Amino acid sequence: MWEKLQTLDRRVIYLFFVIALMIPLFKPMGLPIPIGEESQRFYDAFDKLAPGSVVLMSADYSPGSSAECNPQFEAVIKHAFRNNYKVMVFALWEQGAMLARDIAEQVSKSMNKTHGVDWIFLGYRPGGNIKIREMSNDLWGALLNIDGYDRPLNESPMMANIKKLYPPDIDAIVCFSSGSPGDGDYMAVVTDPSGIPLFTGQVAVQVPARVPLIRSGQLAGMIPGMGGAAEYENLTGFPGKAAGLMDAQSLAHIVILGFIVLGNIAFLAARKT
Repeated sequence: MWEKLQTLDRRVIYLFFVIALMIPLFKPMGLPIPIGEESQRFYDAFDKLAPGSVVLMSADYSPGSSAECNPQFEAVIKHAFRNNYKVMVFALWEQGAMLARDIAEQVSKSMNKTHGVDWIFLGYRPGGNIKIREMSNDLWGALLNIDGYDRPLNESPMMANIKKLYPPDIDAIVCFSSGSPGDGDYMAVVTDPSGIPLFTGQVAVQVPARVPLIRSGQLAGMIPGMGGAAEYENLTGFPGKAAGLMDAQSLAHIVILGFIVLGNIAFLAARKT
């Protein structure tokens, strides 16, 4: 028996490994995840916004970063809808707009939120820093008076009192970033001068550069990478893709450790016989 375990077909090991990876992806198991300081700070500050607050959510990332940023975006927009914030979905990256639109449409439908009343898709606008500056002075003019579906902005009731990307018309900005333009541009043009909170979701490689901005208070909170997205899903009570991926990773590690332990037991038992 012990000899057979030492010569176990590697395909059996791969099978257990695949099963361990697949199960949590279809149904997150809710394995414990320690909540990091950055995600907790983001959640606490974002949750304190008053009901009816206007939040711009900017999807400034590409499909290559969607594995990290999509779950972040989904978790935050669910939190926003649960708290009855008014959400403007926007992007300085063309592909980011499409990714964010699909998530917003799906989540708004599941949470009974109406486009133009509870949220609005403003689409992609080129120009980076310059476009943000235009929006901070005249939001409607910078958007050519149309939303991301080419509908007039005056047909959306929630836009009636939102004329510029600046207080008192907006209350917070959340930028999901994998590069530039991104959170640094919002910081320079809007949030540092006005004092409104800037939140960010970051790909893991950019997290170290944002830590000093958290400490300085220029960022109100940060969701760091895939792990941070899973933490935020748990904080909001909406476990999703990120939690499933973290569960899969943890379960795969358990399987690997299990086979290592079993292999050593088999080796020692075989020597005694």
